[in-house]
Amino acid sequence: MDNKSILETPAGIYIKEIENDAKVFTAAGFLRLDNEIEEINNIRIKKLKKWRSLARKGLYWNRTFTGEKLAKVPEETQFFLWQREDNLFGLMLPLLYKNHRAFLSGNNDFLTIKFSETSSEEEITNGNICFFAACKDPFTLIKQSFKVISQNNKNFKLRKEKSIPDFIDYFGWCTWDAFYHNVDQTKVLAGLDSFQEGGVEPGFMILDDGWLNKSGDLMNAFTPDDNSFPGGLIPLIDKAKNNYNLKYFGLWHTFQGYWAGINPESELEKKYKTIATEGVIRPWKGDVQSLNYVHPEDVYSFYFDFYRFLYNLGVDLVKVDGQSALEVFAEGNQGRVSAMESYQEAMQGAAGLYFDFSLIHCMCNSSDVAYNMLGTNVWRNSDDYFPKESKDVQQGHVYKNIFNNLWSSNFSIPDWDMFQTHGQAPEFHAAARAISGGPVYVSDHPGKQNFDILKKLVLKEGKVPRFDRPALPAKDSLFIDFPNQKRLLKCTNIKGDIGIIGLFHCYQEDEAVQDNFTPTDILGITGDEFAVYYHQKKKIAVMEKDEQENITLDNTDFELITISPVIDNCAILGYLDKYAGPAAVNKIVRDDKNDRIRLKMEPGGEIIGFYCAREVEKILLNGKQIEYTIEDDNLYKVSAKKDLDRIEVDIVFV
Repeated sequence: MDNKSILETPAGIYIKEIENDAKVFTAAGFLRLDNEIEEINNIRIKKLKKWRSLARKGLYWNRTFTGEKLAKVPEETQFFLWQREDNLFGLMLPLLYKNHRAFLSGNNDFLTIKFSETSSEEEITNGNICFFAACKDPFTLIKQSFKVISQNNKNFKLRKEKSIPDFIDYFGWCTWDAFYHNVDQTKVLAGLDSFQEGGVEPGFMILDDGWLNKSGDLMNAFTPDDNSFPGGLIPLIDKAKNNYNLKYFGLWHTFQGYWAGINPESELEKKYKTIATEGVIRPWKGDVQSLNYVHPEDVYSFYFDFYRFLYNLGVDLVKVDGQSALEVFAEGNQGRVSAMESYQEAMQGAAGLYFDFSLIHCMCNSSDVAYNMLGTNVWRNSDDYFPKESKDVQQGHVYKNIFNNLWSSNFSIPDWDMFQTHGQAPEFHAAARAISGGPVYVSDHPGKQNFDILKKLVLKEGKVPRFDRPALPAKDSLFIDFPNQKRLLKCTNIKGDIGIIGLFHCYQEDEAVQDNFTPTDILGITGDEFAVYYHQKKKIAVMEKDEQENITLDNTDFELITISPVIDNCAILGYLDKYAGPAAVNKIVRDDKNDRIRLKMEPGGEIIGFYCAREVEKILLNGKQIEYTIEDDNLYKVSAKKDLDRIEVDIVFV
């Protein structure tokens, strides 16, 4: 099958086919222009059945859409997946070319490729403006497509090619929703104290907006606000690490220093070349502001000076907000893509040197950020968690995150944002974060934490169980409009051989929804028979590979289902008292010669579960024989103290 049988392109644009030695793609290539034009119309998809779009809404965030008609494809689409009537899948990824940033939108019965406004005079002729491919399997299609554009682009690396920052293996606390801008040293210590008293200490924290020395929306200095932090940050950071076992102390700031940039009357202005401009950086307000930002020529000095200063305070990680606003600052001054490249190179380079690339990109869901992520690997995946908003907003947050993962998980570890255990639908959010594969952190107000939820998230010494990859939607969920269709959102993850299915009620009508699942919903799982454990119902069953089970959930309810292959009549489930219980399993060694299984796990859980249809002679925990219980349907439970330094279980058969 050739490109023309899938994609019909107009005059002036052609598809440069790529080498496809692995025969992964049915068709693939880069869309290129013969001559410079402002937009390309009349791109038609043949035999289109359904599509899924990830489109930028406003400056900062992606939202997800699905439909059947190309006319409904939203403006600023950055990721476009579709299914044909013959069940072949196609993908289009608009790209960056020089100072031009491409995106898609629908127009009648065809697609249009447009380019974001730019001050650049560079022509687009013969540049790669969009990647296109088709394949029988959608997940292979996406994975291999990103491999191709990464190799071609050279400005970003795939998630698997980059290091994983250590902090994401720990539970975290962020001050934002707890205090908003009114944060100070006393409140931070009160927060850490309340976690310690409740028995769950964070391994990392982020001191969010409100700490910086500023005037209005302008940055005065690298130092903290004297009134809120009269002794500076060094005493606070030392106390947090020494008294509260905090391992990583993080600070928030914006990409340009502070929201509107550098104060033109500050000492920083004398040190770095800046550009004064104006623009709207808060689209939800619409106010034009005076802006002043460091010139791209000087941004390297700015970032290395800034992060050297923070490093000497004891800071270990940074969360950098407002990144996509750079296009507003650069408009009329520089090409926005080249300005973004300079800023990202400076920021990531400094973060790599001083913080081992422990950086969270935030307010950044634009392709010019994504396709410049060479070193850093954590990306805020959606707009904010809003603790006081209605249930449909909470459902929408999970819905957006799981589908944004289709794009972002290829170049980053997606961060689904903090949440509050005392906010709206707290367990719904906790379960989603637990299986997301990304960082797990809360913004709880001191004294309001729900420690029953926290204890189901956290292991010993503040660690969290984490899966091998970011969560992905199940194949039969790809083109469902979950807020408006009566289906359960189904996402999956895996650790080693053990998978998990998350089912979330995201239908916005206040009524129960019934749907189904099967073990093969989990991408990458192998086996013919599986033990299936329901976290909420606390029951176990055995299923064949292609067998389906129905499940019914009420509004904003969820279920987590551990799926473990039955091998020689035994299947390991992990911790039953944790949302992400199977992710705590580090190693399973099956010793057929001696009729035993050895299981190594992260310490910190209290109930280890496994299915076994064989007769067990004894069970050892760290070399000592212990008691265990056997419940209906061959569910074995082993009790483990959460304060043990190691967990090694031997199941010895008769």
